[in-house]
Amino acid sequence: MRSIAGFNWANKRITRKAKETRLIGLGIESSCDETSVAIVKDASTVLAEATFSQIALHKPYAGVVPEIASRAHQEKFPYLLQEVFQKAEVSLYSLDYVAVTMRPGLVGSLLTGFITGKTIAELSGAKLIPIHHLEAHFYAILLNGHKIQYPFLGFLISGGNTALYRMDALGKMNLIGDTMDDAAGEALDKAASLLHLPYPGGPSIEQIAKQAKGKQKKKNPFPRPLHTHQNEIRFSYSGLKTALLYHLQKNPIKNEQEKAEIAFYFQQRLIEHLSNNLEKAIVQNPDLNLVIAAGGVTANQEIRKQFQEICTKYNKTLLIPALKYCTDNAAMIAALGGMYYKENMFPVAEAVSSQKGMFPLEEVTP
Repeated sequence: MRSIAGFNWANKRITRKAKETRLIGLGIESSCDETSVAIVKDASTVLAEATFSQIALHKPYAGVVPEIASRAHQEKFPYLLQEVFQKAEVSLYSLDYVAVTMRPGLVGSLLTGFITGKTIAELSGAKLIPIHHLEAHFYAILLNGHKIQYPFLGFLISGGNTALYRMDALGKMNLIGDTMDDAAGEALDKAASLLHLPYPGGPSIEQIAKQAKGKQKKKNPFPRPLHTHQNEIRFSYSGLKTALLYHLQKNPIKNEQEKAEIAFYFQQRLIEHLSNNLEKAIVQNPDLNLVIAAGGVTANQEIRKQFQEICTKYNKTLLIPALKYCTDNAAMIAALGGMYYKENMFPVAEAVSSQKGMFPLEEVTP
């Protein structure tokens, strides 16, 4: 009988013979403000998952406070782990691997997850697999029952990242276009704050934008980001945020309908910028027939609609994770970990990091 941070592990060791037919992995995600753990079978089937959202903790600050986030992770992990092991009805010793997010993210939050995962791996004898959080977002489609076909175009849109990647193989992420300043999700959070809407901004902006009336009869008051850079694939949202600020200073909102219209126009420009870059990436990479869009912002229904129209136009297949797996979650971490385990290719990482660079890989001979 062993314990980890108050979690009592009274499971009996099961033999290898009893688990030969399935691959069992534990995923741990704590890169930002979601404390999440999941047990996944064969890199695709979620046996159990539990996530504690810290939105309520950070809401008063209209953004994530690193110290609050790391403390919440440390407090919640024992309870979430106990919950998933009980739901999945698997033993600690039945784990083949423990996949842990190690970059990029808030260093304190990442460290909490890493220590938890490393301890479990050492106790269980499972393989510890460091996971690149951004890469994992694309592999969330495995949880929808889809298969990964290389090479593919990956479009990550979240609170901290807005970037297009060429994905040639497992562990091979080549940047095509990145943001010059702010990410799309960050811009939505700022816009929501300026409009006095609840955090997080993405869902709030989307919801109120649907209430706008007469929007087709008026000219959008906001500029098109980087509209003079016709052939370049890159993003910028700082100018759009500033334009919103100046517009509100000159034109104070008088009622909820005006607020809805402003939200609509802001969202329209933001999505237009995403769509234009997606189309350029498709045209410039004609051999990529699969597009995977992932990250929290892809939960937006208008984004999904416009991306599908673009992919249909160019005869490309579009895959987007289920809504519950768009935001940070441990199931996608476990899914990617399972892919590495199956290929006997493992990322090498000795410390957590806020950096976005990929891990070096090592091949392990079975």
